[in-house]
Amino acid sequence: LDDLTLDACYWSFEIRRILRREKSQTIDIGMLRALEKRHLALMVPAWKEYDVIAKMIENTLATLEYERYVIFVGTYHNDAETTAEVERMVRRYPGRVTRATVMNDGPTCKADCLNWIVEAILRYEAVHRIQFAGVVMHDCEDVIHPVELKYLNHAVADSDLVQLPVLSLPRKWNEFVAGCYLDDFSETHQKDVPVRARLTGIVPGAGVASCYSRRSIEAAMKERNGAPFNTSSLTEDYDFSFRLRDLGMKETFACIPLTGITRDAVEKRATGGVADRNLLATREYFPKTFRTAYRQRTRWILGIAFQGWEQLGWKGNLLTRYMFFHDRKGIVTSLFSVIAYGVLINFLLLGALQRSIHVIPVGAPLVMASHWVAPLLWINTAMLFARAGQRFHFVSKLNGPTQGLLSIPRMFVNNLINFYAVCRAWRIYIGHRVTGKPIAWDKTTNMLLAPLVSGAIVTKPPER
Repeated sequence: LDDLTLDACYWSFEIRRILRREKSQTIDIGMLRALEKRHLALMVPAWKEYDVIAKMIENTLATLEYERYVIFVGTYHNDAETTAEVERMVRRYPGRVTRATVMNDGPTCKADCLNWIVEAILRYEAVHRIQFAGVVMHDCEDVIHPVELKYLNHAVADSDLVQLPVLSLPRKWNEFVAGCYLDDFSETHQKDVPVRARLTGIVPGAGVASCYSRRSIEAAMKERNGAPFNTSSLTEDYDFSFRLRDLGMKETFACIPLTGITRDAVEKRATGGVADRNLLATREYFPKTFRTAYRQRTRWILGIAFQGWEQLGWKGNLLTRYMFFHDRKGIVTSLFSVIAYGVLINFLLLGALQRSIHVIPVGAPLVMASHWVAPLLWINTAMLFARAGQRFHFVSKLNGPTQGLLSIPRMFVNNLINFYAVCRAWRIYIGHRVTGKPIAWDKTTNMLLAPLVSGAIVTKPPER
């Protein structure tokens, strides 16, 4: 019912737009190129990222179609390997890459690293006598869209938080765990997040491709004694979105296709030739093994559901509180979704035994014959088809019909990953409450970046 509510909101908005003959929002790349360029800062926290950080920086510098930006990489004083790699990039790209040192022993949470980076950004401004119009959050595995900063330069003038879609890079058909991320982000960032933004004005941060205005950073620093990001949360991006809204900041989710783009065959192969490959988004590889997937999701569940419940409570209007429920219900429903598979198998086995006139347990015929069982199964079946249809639509729209079809059996894999993640989250959280021991940051191993996939998305204009 919760999923159907968001579905109904999305399609009602779409039908209304069609009836009013309103065109889908797009933005012309020519207009972005004509705008005055302001200074932007990229924040990249890095703990034990020595194997990917240099590739990420080189890829970003080679593909971004922008000039006035500086990449600030946060490294830890007790992580010599990553520090050495970043220093190598600083020497290679002077004025474009800067290193911020986290003086606390790593690993700490991402928020702590970001706070040290913000300090470095302020020092940089004082030394170079400039002011950054916005700061953009990214991770070491991100493949950034070449036009991202041009759009953020435009959008941050009107919004204090601008979140771009985050999507998976192409995956093979048999990579079922990694494919679950492809499915989740394709549907969430085309349907759920735009609906939430429209209903509540709050855009849950995705941790990457998030741009914050100078005004929002200053307001958050004033409220939190100079440390804008909440170090007691494992999902500081999600937490920051709600706190900015409490401060009266405007938030925007920009799921906007670009027009005026040239593409070549390399890019077409990279995205499967899908019509929406010009979507302005950050792409990356997500975990592909079952263990890394459920460990990463454990961190998300701990931060959003458990710590969010503790720190953000249930404040806000009815719609905001409903979205809190939507985010937190998984700590219960993810357990029962897998338990239900066992119940279903048991139900089918009992039905088969009954039809074959075998002896079945006492009382089972009563359950089988109950008047409410058949209607319940039909309702659940209809909801399953609705859920599968939604997933197929949004996944195939960005990734092609093959991935759209594969997303349906991957729903069961997704439920299993969530089951393990929620079980682990409950264990960690209960241990934290009993012992008082802080919940530790759990790093996810990053994959090496793909070849410069994003470099083919946009062709830079000729130098004049």
